[in-house]
Amino acid sequence: MNKYIELLVPDVGGDSLEVTDLIVSKGDSVKEGQLLVTVETDKASMEIPSLIEGVILEVNIKVGDLLREGDCFALVCVPEHSFNSAYFSIDSLNILNKEPNQMIIEIKVPELPEAASDATVARWHVTEGEVVSKDQNLVDIETDKVVLDVTAQEGGIITKIIHAEGDTVVSQQIVGILVHKSECNAGVEALLKRFESVVKTT
Repeated sequence: MNKYIELLVPDVGGDSLEVTDLIVSKGDSVKEGQLLVTVETDKASMEIPSLIEGVILEVNIKVGDLLREGDCFALVCVPEHSFNSAYFSIDSLNILNKEPNQMIIEIKVPELPEAASDATVARWHVTEGEVVSKDQNLVDIETDKVVLDVTAQEGGIITKIIHAEGDTVVSQQIVGILVHKSECNAGVEALLKRFESVVKTT
């Protein structure tokens, strides 16, 4: 099972850091120690290296952005065979699937019709942090001829929306991430749904 890790800005001194150069982009494979981004304080310029090996799923920053310690600047997918348990002790990594009974489910664009080379994320029916049920409609993917519904393979929590409405995507591209707890998930999910319904009606 792949691991999904948020890369966080480390403590490099200074109240804010300006992004001056992006060395990698979405889809790039990175090695441990490879340089990712160049930032600048009022006193110095420095490069932030990757502390892990994996594939960049999303870059959340652009040149000119101001960052602070702890800000998430990229999402990385790390194959299970290259995941190091020492990553858990690194402050500048946020591992999205830490618990052993959690299963990460990639929300993917379905296979598009043969005539369509790409599609558009038309509408998200859920938001990050929302509890969803199995088979619930999550997002609509639209081509010039058809709208495709993407449903939840399992019940769980939407932890990451990678591609927003209006983004162009292709077949089998990951547009979001859902975390499913394999043990007692149904009971937890039911309680959360009840809580949500009470909040909405009061």
